[in-house]
Amino acid sequence: MNYSNFLTVRELTVLIKYNLENDIRFKNIIVKGEISNLKIHPTGHWYFTLKDPFSRINCVMFASNAKNIKIKINEGMQVIITGSIGVYENAGNYQLYVTNIQPDGLGVLYLQYEQLKKKLQDEGLFDEKYKKQIPLYPMRIGVISASSGAAIHDIFTTIERRWPICERILIPASVQGINAAPTIVEALIKADNMNFDVIIIARGGGSLEDLWPFNEEIVARAIFKMKTPIVSGVGHEVDFTITDFVSDKRAPTPTGAAELVTPNINEVYTQILNNKSRVIFNFNNLLKYKKQLLENYSKKNIFVNPEFMYANKDILLDNYKTRLLNNYNKLIFK
Repeated sequence: MNYSNFLTVRELTVLIKYNLENDIRFKNIIVKGEISNLKIHPTGHWYFTLKDPFSRINCVMFASNAKNIKIKINEGMQVIITGSIGVYENAGNYQLYVTNIQPDGLGVLYLQYEQLKKKLQDEGLFDEKYKKQIPLYPMRIGVISASSGAAIHDIFTTIERRWPICERILIPASVQGINAAPTIVEALIKADNMNFDVIIIARGGGSLEDLWPFNEEIVARAIFKMKTPIVSGVGHEVDFTITDFVSDKRAPTPTGAAELVTPNINEVYTQILNNKSRVIFNFNNLLKYKKQLLENYSKKNIFVNPEFMYANKDILLDNYKTRLLNNYNKLIFK
């Protein structure tokens, strides 16, 4: 055997590295497995193991890719990873250089929703003690929604039917798309400084992706900071968003939100008439009672024959005068 054509360890490692990293079969591969031994370096790089019941592989995700992951990665999580095989020369180990991670089984958005919901709940943003009371008779209502569409039409139609005496003002915002959340936050801040009695934030139904701006953390924290009571009416009855949990009240639909913040003017008018009748009835009863009381007093002897009140006093006074005179005579003519 000829030992003259040997390879150094480094040369062998470089050869393996070259062949693996230039083989198209190992580029942008998709691998399913369980996260284990997760370590996040201060530089932002992620180091972990991807395993199944039979094998495992070391993985690296550089900070430039890790910062784009919106879900929280935990030990034991089942994931689907995209990446390419590479070789770490110093250790002679092959590993998977990860560019993307998403949960296996649950949608990425749904997992983000659950994680943010738990985070904000743990911080107390959903606690009842922070919920503001919705006024019974609002005279100035703000509505944050798209400037056109069924939602805003239903809200204004409902308010006009139920409580037409109030002022209602639209603060338009984009309610769908990747740039919607900042416009909603801007509308919330603006509305909170417009002296509204109550604010409705609403949009019509849609998929989880369509409703996603109302699951953004910046929107939730903006709502929590509001001084004005706010009612959410996002989606359909079966849809629940982070906005629903952090708002002061949740309505199942935009129409439901309009109904929740407004009384029925016909019912209020009827109540006013009932209260008026009750006040008149009670006042008449009180007046009747006072008249009877006055009549009873007027029949008392002291008012009918007031001189009797002084008759005994006159007799007593005469007795005192007689006694005084007798005593005087005794002293003078003794």
